[in-house]
Amino acid sequence: MKKMSWISLVVITVCLLSSSGLSQAYLIDTGTPTMPAGAAIGGAAWFMYGAQFTVPEGNTYVITSIQGYYSVDEGGSVYTSLVNDVSGLPGVSILSSATPLSNSGWYGLTGLNLSLSSGKYWVVLIGDPFLINYVGTSSPDPLSPEAQWYGPPVNWVTASRGLGVRIDGQAIATPEPCIILLLGLGLIGLAEIRNKFSN
Repeated sequence: MKKMSWISLVVITVCLLSSSGLSQAYLIDTGTPTMPAGAAIGGAAWFMYGAQFTVPEGNTYVITSIQGYYSVDEGGSVYTSLVNDVSGLPGVSILSSATPLSNSGWYGLTGLNLSLSSGKYWVVLIGDPFLINYVGTSSPDPLSPEAQWYGPPVNWVTASRGLGVRIDGQAIATPEPCIILLLGLGLIGLAEIRNKFSN
């Protein structure tokens, strides 16, 4: 029984450590683009760009911020959106926010507490339809695939820009193996108690 207690303690400790989630500086970080003003965004053609990311199977991402890298030209606001995936291209917006653009740098959604289950999603960078600004391109570690929109009547098409994207938060693994182990240990413990009282 004493040996069983030690085994139980070890298993419970491992399960707690593995299910506690792993905080990171960024869940996704393409790095700062080497071309800060690499592609025009906004304007009459309403240029916008998207980059796809995946929440792995068996994981949940608790997102606290989603940012893209923008460079200012004519000013105004930029819009950073989280969008679902439809057949490998951006679909319907889940969340979006406008941010006044004052200098070149990272802008977007902050102060979030958003849980994303496993699946494919897009970060979409949108400009002011009346003003021209830029998004950074040629990031050191870009997401793939990417897409771009040139405005009506053109729809989303695949592209390769190397957009700057950062997603901050926590990845939490689903601890199914630990649950099975703990249930097994519980059953073994009950069997030992029963045998003890039977004797």
